[in-house]
Amino acid sequence: MRVSIYCLSILFLFSCLDPIDLNTETEDRKVVVDGTFTDVLEEQVINLTYSTFVENQVISSVTGADVIVESDNGEEIQFVETAPGEYTSMAKATRGNRYRMKAVLMTGRVLTSNYQNVPKSFPLDSIAISDSLTVYFDEDGKRRTFNAVHFQVFGSADNIEEDLLMRFDLETTYRVSEVVCSPFNPPSTCYIYNDERPQSIQLLNIDKSDRPISFNQYIYFRAIDFPFGEVYGLDVGLLSYNFEEYDYWKNLKALFDQNGDITDILPGRLLGNIESDTGDDVLGQFAVVGKSRSTKLVRNSDFSRHQNPFCGVAGIPPYPLPDECCNCLLFPNASYVKPDYWPQ
Repeated sequence: MRVSIYCLSILFLFSCLDPIDLNTETEDRKVVVDGTFTDVLEEQVINLTYSTFVENQVISSVTGADVIVESDNGEEIQFVETAPGEYTSMAKATRGNRYRMKAVLMTGRVLTSNYQNVPKSFPLDSIAISDSLTVYFDEDGKRRTFNAVHFQVFGSADNIEEDLLMRFDLETTYRVSEVVCSPFNPPSTCYIYNDERPQSIQLLNIDKSDRPISFNQYIYFRAIDFPFGEVYGLDVGLLSYNFEEYDYWKNLKALFDQNGDITDILPGRLLGNIESDTGDDVLGQFAVVGKSRSTKLVRNSDFSRHQNPFCGVAGIPPYPLPDECCNCLLFPNASYVKPDYWPQ
């Protein structure tokens, strides 16, 4: 039995190592596909965007496309555009079938992925946390402290029927409760999703085995700050890939192991498993994956350092009062919709 774990710092998620010339002017932008189709009944998401400058924070969406996932037995699953460039469907992949993505753009251009099997997943058991205090001296000789919460995931299985090629997929959420700012507007509660860039890509290989297998892996840490003032949630998905789609992520590791920064070879020049009927290059990837999941909610009482909520405690709001305490939707990626794993 062999278990291999890889970690990789990353800012952008694109595909393998064959670089192409990329003109980011409007008339020569490349379509970027980012989608997975899991074997869990959940909202499946396929994002279609255009390539852009590395330093450009504004993503241009591909809107008005007709997007489906089709199986080799003729089943078609329609995806609906629920936000600009974001296509969703409540569906799941069934083992024994093979699936691919097909997207018809408003220009008539047709994008397709390869057909893929549905890999088996590896069960996750639990997530544990620990908190740490690091004392250090900065460049001015001043004593500093750094408090953080560390997350560790555990998984186990009685046996493994096939080699598994997997990647950890993390989603973070924290809660912010408004204070009373007006007698006419009752305070609301927001949930802020994925406010940090991914810290790493973590890949996990487990070979076929007739013996029990278990693992534990540190997967995430975060400095203790106001996101831990109320409730903080970590949702860990372990995605199991087919070889070609897993190789996409291994190629990212090779890319970012290079010396220098990401502008040496723009991630946007790297191709995935999407083809166009026009023969033009398409970036990104659509992957059919097996998925297992574990979640963890962290409250202030779960670690040693006390942390006040962003909007203070009852009767003692911060001064000056942040605008977000009267309208929590001002936070980036904020929503009134709580994650499905939070208590109702």
